[in-house]
Amino acid sequence: MPSPVLPERPARAALAAHFTPAQLAAALAQFSAQEVWEESDRSHRLVEARTAQSSPRSGR
Repeated sequence: MPSPVLPERPARAALAAHFTPAQLAAALAQFSAQEVWEESDRSHRLVEARTAQSSPRSGR
């Protein structure tokens, strides 16, 4: 399910909670806050999916 698109200010606030100022400055120099947030959300979901596939399930 795609994540809802955040307006600019909430997207910047969310990004600030997860990234360092240097990381944000580099990303925001090229993309809008909404684009950076959407891409980071996609990346996190991809990592979680890969981790779930490769992790042995407990209790089995």
